[in-house]
Amino acid sequence: MNAVKSAVQERCVTFAAVVADAFDGAARMLGDAQRFGFIVRVFHLDAADGSAATIRLTLGIPSDADAAVIRSRLARHETVVSLELC
Repeated sequence: MNAVKSAVQERCVTFAAVVADAFDGAARMLGDAQRFGFIVRVFHLDAADGSAATIRLTLGIPSDADAAVIRSRLARHETVVSLELC
C-alpha cells in the first residue's frame, strides 16, 4: 500500500526550555508533542546539577500552526521554568 502524502506543509520550530526536573520535563514536553501529532526532529537534554536541565526541542508542525500557541501549551507544566521560541 502506498503512503498518502498530506496536503499540509510542514515547518520546523525550535524551543529552548529550562526545566526543574529533567525526567518530568522531558516526558511532558514529548508527550504533548506526540498528543498534538507533531514530529520530533531534534531533542537535546543537558542535565544540570540536581534534577534541573535545559532542553532544546525542534518539532515538525503544520505550516499553518501558531508556534506561540504551541509554546504556551508546552510551558503550562509546573516543571517548566522557562520556555522560549527560538
